[in-house]
Amino acid sequence: MTWLSGLVSLCAESSVLRLGTWNVQNYLLQNRWEESRYRFEYPKPEADKAALREQLLEARPAILFLQEIGSEAMLGELREDLAIAGLDYPFSHFSALSDSRSGLAILSSIAPDEVLHLDPKSESGTCASLTRRGIQEVVFVFMEKRLRIFHVHLKSRYTSDNADPDSRIFRAAELAALKGILDQRLAISGKNETLLLLGDLNTPFESPLLDPIRENWEPVPLTDVQGQQWTYHYKKDAKFELLDGFWTTPASVKAFTPVGLFPSATDASVGSDHRLAVAGWRPLPQK
Repeated sequence: MTWLSGLVSLCAESSVLRLGTWNVQNYLLQNRWEESRYRFEYPKPEADKAALREQLLEARPAILFLQEIGSEAMLGELREDLAIAGLDYPFSHFSALSDSRSGLAILSSIAPDEVLHLDPKSESGTCASLTRRGIQEVVFVFMEKRLRIFHVHLKSRYTSDNADPDSRIFRAAELAALKGILDQRLAISGKNETLLLLGDLNTPFESPLLDPIRENWEPVPLTDVQGQQWTYHYKKDAKFELLDGFWTTPASVKAFTPVGLFPSATDASVGSDHRLAVAGWRPLPQK
């Protein structure tokens, strides 16, 4: 590569904001079988943490959205470990509901313009949260354009409620609350702003459960190096499902370019049962 082609490549890369979303699987204290014994309130094993860092160092998202981080202190630990390894995130934010065992986290190389943690409530008078972990609403300004991001981690299918197998009823309520917020933001969004939904939806992207979201949003297509699209290995049923990624409005799809899914399909269980999804955002010129 000549110095001129390298400069052109660098300039092209600087006009794209690389975004990542990843459910890092129980980066928190929990009971675990580890080192041939059962341990109580034990942290995520160091080997798994190292595997997560390896993938992040390969993908190098400028802004990283994380699910299943247990606390602000654990986010700080990951941030410091990444900085030592050569991936620096000067800005971080952690949001959690009081009764949730994990929260929504952000690591970023640029300062967010705005960070909100939304907690839509039931109108039944109980004031119960309609979502398991709330919704992060974050705004970044890049190349004088605004990117408004909605970060979610919806309820998993695991449940002890026999009346709601696979937590479909609960997740449908979460999606209805999310749709209400998205519809409000769509109605007031200006031409200088792009809207993006990302995270772990815990629902296959082709599921009818997502039809209310599909009315105004569509997924950004992502594949791994082998052309496969799955992001989650559901070991109980030996399924490979697409649960994680990015959704945007039809008018904004061209602003997002696929980067990929990490790790590769042949090495997908390293560090997490989900895969890191990465896409680039290049603001479209205003018409």
